[in-house]
Amino acid sequence: MAFAWIPPPVKPEGVFHNWDLRLYSPDDLFHRTVDIVKQTKKILDKVSRAKVLTYETVLKPVLDAHQFSCLQGVLVTFPRHVSECPVLRQAAADATRTLEESNVEMSMRKDIFDKLVLYKEKFSSRDNLKPELARCLNYLIHNGRRNGLHLNEGVRNKIKSIKKRLSELQLQFTRNLAEENSYLLLSYEDLTGMPYSFIEGLNFVSPAHV
Repeated sequence: MAFAWIPPPVKPEGVFHNWDLRLYSPDDLFHRTVDIVKQTKKILDKVSRAKVLTYETVLKPVLDAHQFSCLQGVLVTFPRHVSECPVLRQAAADATRTLEESNVEMSMRKDIFDKLVLYKEKFSSRDNLKPELARCLNYLIHNGRRNGLHLNEGVRNKIKSIKKRLSELQLQFTRNLAEENSYLLLSYEDLTGMPYSFIEGLNFVSPAHV
């Protein structure tokens, strides 16, 4: 299949992506994926360097990083489920693997976890956070503890390794399921009792089998 970049038409307000997958090539997905990882890391690195801890310098950018990664990532990962082109599906699978690895790294950043804990304990009260933002802060810290970010480096590295392995297995399972093309060969007798409308929609491989 030939790929050609066609400038997307003007999109309605609030629509962030053009979902006509025919407009995208494997190279487009690759470069978008690299940019997502780069921009997400840039946001979190800025949080890590923050000297003054406020909602604007800690919590908001962490939430922005998660939102950016999810919102932009869906376009480069979705084609693996629906694209008719196997090359584009493979490119989307590769993009998914890259983003999952980035997500594991992002979720295991102790420097960000420490900043969130310090912000909550000493500075969050002065920001008078809305209930939903306070809940987000608590969730991020709780999730960090579940990832072992309050533990020693050896334990953290072990947890990170397990998370990466789980991610790899999940992606491989999804890939195998999406590419599954086996079929059952049935005779008309095997389908006795099934409605004609169902049988009519099956693929016939011989006059006697479907």
